[in-house]
Amino acid sequence: MDVDDLSAYLGISKWMIYKYVKHREIPFIPFGRLVRFDRTAVDKWADKKTVRGYRQASRPLELQLNHLNEA
Repeated sequence: MDVDDLSAYLGISKWMIYKYVKHREIPFIPFGRLVRFDRTAVDKWADKKTVRGYRQASRPLELQLNHLNEA
């Protein structure tokens, strides 16, 4: 996918995508002066950037603490 496709897919400006590429913050495939993006790699990148809610982030710790208290 190219910059236009990625911009539409993520709902962000092309300028922001070029900024991410310049700072190597997003996975991309260089082809000379062109850049392309692998959808799977971008999805993984976006998933890592996702901010989890308090309950989602704390739940595994609660389970660990409950397990320790049961022992």
